[in-house]
Amino acid sequence: MSLVCRFVVAAATLHLRRQQAPVEIPKDLDWNEVTEFAEHHGLTPLLCWNLRAYNLSVPKSSALEAHSRIAGAQAVKLSAVLVQVISDLSEHQIPVLAFKGPSLAAILYSNVTLRSYADLDFLFLPEDIKLARIVLQEKGWAAVEDIASIHEESFLRSQCEIGLLRNETLLELQWALAPRFFSLDLPLEAMMRRAVTVEVIGVPVKTLAADDLFLALAVHGAKHLWSRLGWVVDIAALLGSESIDGSRIAGIALQCHLQRIVAVALLMAEKIGDVRIPAELRTLMAQDPQASAMASALFQNAVSGAEQFPPESLAYFGMFAQMRERRMDRVLLFVRLFLTPGSSEWRMVHLPSGARWFYHPIRVLRLAKRLLRGAW
Repeated sequence: MSLVCRFVVAAATLHLRRQQAPVEIPKDLDWNEVTEFAEHHGLTPLLCWNLRAYNLSVPKSSALEAHSRIAGAQAVKLSAVLVQVISDLSEHQIPVLAFKGPSLAAILYSNVTLRSYADLDFLFLPEDIKLARIVLQEKGWAAVEDIASIHEESFLRSQCEIGLLRNETLLELQWALAPRFFSLDLPLEAMMRRAVTVEVIGVPVKTLAADDLFLALAVHGAKHLWSRLGWVVDIAALLGSESIDGSRIAGIALQCHLQRIVAVALLMAEKIGDVRIPAELRTLMAQDPQASAMASALFQNAVSGAEQFPPESLAYFGMFAQMRERRMDRVLLFVRLFLTPGSSEWRMVHLPSGARWFYHPIRVLRLAKRLLRGAW
């Protein structure tokens, strides 16, 4: 790790350590690089909070504190929007959970300003997503993608979220944790039944219970190949809360074939701090020797900023496939990836309902063309 990376990771995770070791500010530290690194990884609020808590001074010339104040103001603004959105949905008795964003900051730190987030995520049951979209559009939220002009039913089956925008604020309405081709099937209905309540700016908000939250965060990090260390710190902080049940997490991971995804999440967390890992999850980690090599590769990719796995590239999908322990899931990923039509295919040509099967070969041909051009 570079000097900047070592310092940011050490200082931003001081609150996670059971035995506090002093963190010294190197004399030749480039604070512009510190600010850039912390911003990229979503660690600015935690970094500044820890530096203040441990009386470590930041040069007045640094933009770090200014970035932290901006992130804090954004967090308060988004928290107010979250509360209003949930209120609007509750008027129509639409079950909804807040996910990540302010609710996660409230769970981990009891302070919505100690995480960086630029949008708001909500979880719904699939059957409620249409009404939720309609209700919010009536409140002035506009769809980022006009799914009505493509194929709404196909979109809802194959994708996982709809974006709504108002006054430069983005809402992501999710009915799954990943698009269908990822083959990441968590029991969302059962997870919503186990929901807990957390206070966001003094208002009770429903969100995922700790065990389900851990699994959802592990899947989210895996989906993005853990490219931001802020997501790793979230996992470490959740482990440190001592509110998770290792046996239940291991059981759901086994049932949903997510053992390696969970193991990689745990190993990533171990690389950034002194984390408490329940015995059942340590057993899960030990059962998969490949997970350690994967975590090391992903951690190195994140801290170096090398972009070894550009999003939507074959390298990206190849790396993600390795995070599935079953060959069947790896094969299914690529089969669904090549055969599941998306917005690009729907916009190329509008087919009547009886001919929609033709979108599948269109998808194959389009991706094959990208592959031959080296665009993948």
